[in-house]
Amino acid sequence: MTNQSKDFLALTFGIVLVGAISFYIYKDWHKITNLPLTQSENQSPKTQISIQTDKPEQSYKVETVPDATPGPKMPNMSLSVVNYSHIDNAAFEIVAKNIATLASELKKNPEDELKWLNLGILRKMLGDYQASVEILNYVAILWPTDYTPFNNLADLYQYYIKNYPLAEKNWLKVIELKPDYPEAYKSLYNLYKDPNNKEKEAKALPILLAGLENNPKSTELMVYIARHYRSLGDKDKAIIYYTKAIDEAKFEKNEQLESSLRSEAAEMSK
Repeated sequence: MTNQSKDFLALTFGIVLVGAISFYIYKDWHKITNLPLTQSENQSPKTQISIQTDKPEQSYKVETVPDATPGPKMPNMSLSVVNYSHIDNAAFEIVAKNIATLASELKKNPEDELKWLNLGILRKMLGDYQASVEILNYVAILWPTDYTPFNNLADLYQYYIKNYPLAEKNWLKVIELKPDYPEAYKSLYNLYKDPNNKEKEAKALPILLAGLENNPKSTELMVYIARHYRSLGDKDKAIIYYTKAIDEAKFEKNEQLESSLRSEAAEMSK
């Protein structure tokens, strides 16, 4: 293969990589518009009445003073773009170019949530976790009712930074904002079952049960619960949840899943 062919394939791979990851992370994203960049920019200035002490009965003075409540600090848009994660050079060039474009566009229109999210994810792809956290926290402050920034923060803290308390905090916020999102319960279960987070292990099963209560048709959560009981050697309870999952798969006419679950459940009898 020629060098030119290799460069072309690397560039193609980079484009596909960026697109696939962005789609995976934002497939559930819902846009919220017309929110202020900072509190101070959208609030009316306060009116203050001061009294001159020499002739108080005659010397009222009305002054307009700015709101003292500060807004969130905008992330640093001039950070160097470094390939900390050592991705392919062609892919890095694409990511770096996209970061520059997003930074330029956000300076003109800083109220675009999706662009902020994309910028945070691209920084994460490069292994610049500090910058990614700063951006995602900024988004979470400005769009506090959207679960998406909290979801990305939780993933970043759990699987990359390994800060389990902050991962838990953000997963719980995701569940609060979007209780019908099974992935959050599954990820939090995995966090509680992590060998490096043993003090939280007792919370593992309850979070799955809470998830199933909020998502009663989720075969994923049913299977997670079945496997949890199976790992404990509790075959009776495992069979209960395997049966629930099989019945739901059958109802959804998902024959492949139904067959797979029947085989998995049958293995416990061997």
